[in-house]
Amino acid sequence: MKVHRTEQGATLVTIALSLTAVLGVSSLAIDGGRAFTARRQSQNAADSAALAGAEALFAYQYAAATKATRDTTAVATAVSAKLLQNGMTTTSCQLVDELAAVLGSCTGATDAQLVASSGVQAGGTFTQATALAGVMGINSIKAAASATAEVQPLVATAAPFIVCGAAHTGWNILNNDGTINSSANNLTNIAIEGPQVPDCGAGSSTFKGKAAPGAGLVPAGSWEGVTTGNGYNSTAANAVASLAPCPSDITTLTGTCGMIIPVAAAAQGVGTATQLQIVTFATFNVTSNGSGGNPRFSGTYVAPAYLATQGQSAFGVHCITGNQICMVKLAS
Repeated sequence: MKVHRTEQGATLVTIALSLTAVLGVSSLAIDGGRAFTARRQSQNAADSAALAGAEALFAYQYAAATKATRDTTAVATAVSAKLLQNGMTTTSCQLVDELAAVLGSCTGATDAQLVASSGVQAGGTFTQATALAGVMGINSIKAAASATAEVQPLVATAAPFIVCGAAHTGWNILNNDGTINSSANNLTNIAIEGPQVPDCGAGSSTFKGKAAPGAGLVPAGSWEGVTTGNGYNSTAANAVASLAPCPSDITTLTGTCGMIIPVAAAAQGVGTATQLQIVTFATFNVTSNGSGGNPRFSGTYVAPAYLATQGQSAFGVHCITGNQICMVKLAS
């Protein structure tokens, strides 16, 4: 049978249209997947850059609080480096307040601006070449993303101990306003748990330094009960960057670990009804002195130069670096 040229042309047109449709579907499948990956990668890059910027901001503010040398370009450099490392083709860095409102650019920021800021907003664009969409004139996929991370104050943590920090009824840890006295003396190898520890004036021989059974997260401003006698029912559920984490069961501790401990300023009740008023938190390097030791656990105060990596922080509150324990969190 003889095929006419008009029929051949129609067949070619049909094949061409079919190939175009196949390419279009394939492009949607392949380059659509690439677009999804690009969006995810750009968001991951923005998240990591914002966290890196907030960590650099904390380090800068701590240096400012301690009168150390500091570099006003450190925050912008940390953000840019992390964005470029993750393939972002454009970068941006903004300083934000405790409510995540933009204050200004990280680039060219002054010392006063950096100290007053509470976080960093990082963003940029990730560009990726297409696989098949080029035949339709689409040669690249661009995905923009931004993220904000803040330096927030620690407001609650879980620990098996409570330390009395009032100078007149305990260890000289607190100022009169309840903040940490960073220049306090006699905070080396103090008794954390043992037969005789300061009880903030409760006059209770039953307080051995141990938090209430199953206390969980202990918030600042709360009145917390205590564990009397022997045994532990509370766990160590906090950690500090650069310090060895404590085991959740503190009785298994060998050597020394870093722990955030609630600090009390006042007491009420007696005996098993004793309660301590938690006002803030302090970091200690805790050492086990063995089951027969006295005190059983001792601690050395660690200045708040490191970020907490576990616990609960507060959005909308500026962390006073150098005086409070801070955390870095992505703003939701």
